[in-house]
Amino acid sequence: MCGNLGLLLVGDEIKQPHEALHAMAQVVSMRGAQSYGFVASTGGKMLVHKAVLPKRADIASRLARAFRRRVDVRKRPLLVSAHLRFATSSRSLSREAHPHSWLGA
Repeated sequence: MCGNLGLLLVGDEIKQPHEALHAMAQVVSMRGAQSYGFVASTGGKMLVHKAVLPKRADIASRLARAFRRRVDVRKRPLLVSAHLRFATSSRSLSREAHPHSWLGA
């Protein structure tokens, strides 16, 4: 099972994108709470981040914190896609915590 979410900002609609991602991740975290990966594209640059979490970690807070630390949210357009994973066929591994490849990451 997996949870997926995305965010596209072209103006200043959302002042704190990490808060929006946190809220969305809370909703979909029941579909995947062991690991996550996100890709963020802004200003012509693409950043990929992956993480495997310890048991009972708050995946929404971890994802939002990693995003806030790594992504320059002042640049637009900003495109973010995240994949929250619950391992069903293997143990939770970083390589499985991928943002989906259709974004070119």
